[in-house]
Amino acid sequence: MESKIIYLSLGSNLGNRLDYINTAIDCIKKVIGPIISTSSMFETPPVGFEADTSFINCVISVETYHSPQKVLQLNQEIERNLGRKKKNIYGYESRIIDIDIILFGDLCIEYPELSIPHKEYVNRKFVLVPLQQLIPNHVDPNTHLTISQLLSNCSDMSKIEIIQ
Repeated sequence: MESKIIYLSLGSNLGNRLDYINTAIDCIKKVIGPIISTSSMFETPPVGFEADTSFINCVISVETYHSPQKVLQLNQEIERNLGRKKKNIYGYESRIIDIDIILFGDLCIEYPELSIPHKEYVNRKFVLVPLQQLIPNHVDPNTHLTISQLLSNCSDMSKIEIIQ
């Protein structure tokens, strides 16, 4: 398999959030592939649930030779190794680390456990704002809009602040 450039969204709202994000990035570099670019870190409110602490989010681009399914498996292993508990089947909740595949080269796939592009990213400012820093003119294969256009059309009114 040839290498692909993939975009992963990372988030944490428990414990030392910045340390969890940076540790996850180090793990990704070791097992998935070299980091090409990293967005700023953003402080963002939880989306879809209430929590006492806000999230730190970023997006990274990574070069990988792994399949989408293998990257999903490796992401889940990293999450578990950092202490993430099994996902709640009833909805969203606070978490030590969350790693989502947003884009995987130009692939469009739909499996029960994995959708690429990520189904919800077009509705989430905490993904679109950092993604816009990295690839503002990238065209989404489903909507045929650029990341910048998706962000300007996004109905998410969450306050997003750069922290570093």
